[in-house]
Amino acid sequence: MKTLVEEVLEEVRGAWRFRWWALAAAWVVGMVGWAIVMLLPDMYEGRATVFVDTRTALRPVLQGLAVEQDVDAELNFVRQSLLGTPQLEKIAHDVGLMTPELADVRKLTALIDSMRDRIAITVTSASSHEGDQNAGSIYGIVYQDPDRLIYAYRGAAQRGPGHLTGRGQS
Repeated sequence: MKTLVEEVLEEVRGAWRFRWWALAAAWVVGMVGWAIVMLLPDMYEGRATVFVDTRTALRPVLQGLAVEQDVDAELNFVRQSLLGTPQLEKIAHDVGLMTPELADVRKLTALIDSMRDRIAITVTSASSHEGDQNAGSIYGIVYQDPDRLIYAYRGAAQRGPGHLTGRGQS
């Protein structure tokens, strides 16, 4: 019976004979992987996390709608509030998406629906205990878009005029 060292040396010698085939296979796999990654579309993402004390802040608003609101009902209320057409129109205007060609109601509706589809809202409990409902909720808001100019314009609007051209405020 061969010892462990002899077996390992035999395997290394066998692998060394086919080193060029292994190198060629590694290059092919690497190039295919690189091509796949390069073909993936760029996606830019903005995230916000908001803590809402749902037991106090939403109680007056939701009073009379139901006896006891569950997290799903609160999430739907927040989602409807954030994803309403007036709010999304204001965001589109602030970001610079509202162009004169969007005077057509159908194009404006398509833009608002597109924005609404790219916004994801998640909710988690702020409590570390499962049964504690008084701790509030943490809402995560994520917006994804393949156009990086939207983020450049939004960032420039927050930092002031002249940011995109390289000239700061004087």
